[in-house]
Amino acid sequence: MNKSRKLPWMAAVAMSLIFAWLASAQEKTITLVVNNANQPSGGVPLYVLAGGRKFSQSTPPTGTTDNTGKFVFPPGVLSSNKAHLQMEVYEVCMNGQKAIFVLPKGSEDQLPKDTEDCKKRRIGGFYWDGGSTVTVDLASGGGVTQTGEGQITGPPLGKLPISMQVGGGVGFKNFGGTSGERAAFLRTFPGATFNTSANNFAGDVGTSLNVGPVVFDFNAWRTTENNSHRSFPLQPGGTDTADFARQLQGITVTGGGKIPLGPKASFIVRGGLNSWRANIHITETETNGTTTTTVTSSKDVDGRGWTVGGALQVDMSRRWSVVVRYDYLPMSNAGVNIHLHEGSVGLMFRLFGPPGK
Repeated sequence: MNKSRKLPWMAAVAMSLIFAWLASAQEKTITLVVNNANQPSGGVPLYVLAGGRKFSQSTPPTGTTDNTGKFVFPPGVLSSNKAHLQMEVYEVCMNGQKAIFVLPKGSEDQLPKDTEDCKKRRIGGFYWDGGSTVTVDLASGGGVTQTGEGQITGPPLGKLPISMQVGGGVGFKNFGGTSGERAAFLRTFPGATFNTSANNFAGDVGTSLNVGPVVFDFNAWRTTENNSHRSFPLQPGGTDTADFARQLQGITVTGGGKIPLGPKASFIVRGGLNSWRANIHITETETNGTTTTTVTSSKDVDGRGWTVGGALQVDMSRRWSVVVRYDYLPMSNAGVNIHLHEGSVGLMFRLFGPPGK
């Protein structure tokens, strides 16, 4: 691979490292205070289902609140989660006693099943930010508050959930616009022939930074060679043929919004800029009687433009998701006139942030 072809992939790695610096460090203390109508609730069992911990009837409590209603999350629990992860707080009946369950949003299927005389009750939510104090009010109409944030009903100001994913995909790029190229060639050379490959294999790698409902994507892509063959007759005899091999690669930087479609799926609409390069190799052969002449040439064409697209993202686990994408990239410069339609399927791995978001 020559230097020019390495450029998008080196840039992708560099941008991934830059985005990784956006991960914020967290302190190692979160204090939970449980009360009922402002009266401390001591001795309340607390179950913390984090870091892949699963619940069963034999699962012991992570701890209990002291006589002032306080519980300090141990470092082993803190280290399994990242800052800005949204946690949910539920009150559940356990062996005839009320217990508190704290678990990541989207993991509610880990809660114990309801019984006829006792139903689980959601108290509220908070963000897993070190150095904060979370107060849980078990009274009717109570809720969850977090130091400096107030009642948590959505992302507090300055505390939008942030996550970062890396991954890639494979698919096909359709080279639109070649029908117009073919028509123009045949008009110029009556009796000529023009054949081209419309679809080519493609691959991409990149990163995705999510800030609340806003998504920023950086992707490097590359296609296999797109080939076209042109031939027209010469007078008084012979033929002139030309074979074009075009290999394209590029970088796209986009931004957009994420629309939830359910607890595990979302649709992303985005647009932005693309920078591309076409490596073009031309072989022209002229045959006239017993004489054959072949000339080869190569050139690189660079260009910049815009792009739009959409993606369906389905969470498979807390860290892995499947992404089905469509992108449109118009490219026109120095004799290159192509409209790329890309469809691809890929995997994304979450480095940090709320599960699958």
